[in-house]
Amino acid sequence: MNSAALHEQLVHGLVPELQHRGLFRTEYHGSTLRDSLGLSQPAG
Repeated sequence: MNSAALHEQLVHGLVPELQHRGLFRTEYHGSTLRDSLGLSQPAG
């Protein structure tokens, strides 16, 4: 199996099953990656 096929199987097979079991996020609380990780805004 090549890496593209493995990635496809992971995204469309494993992730939804983990979400169904409550073991993987289904949504994020912040609108940006920085918000989701709980990082402060850089001084600017």
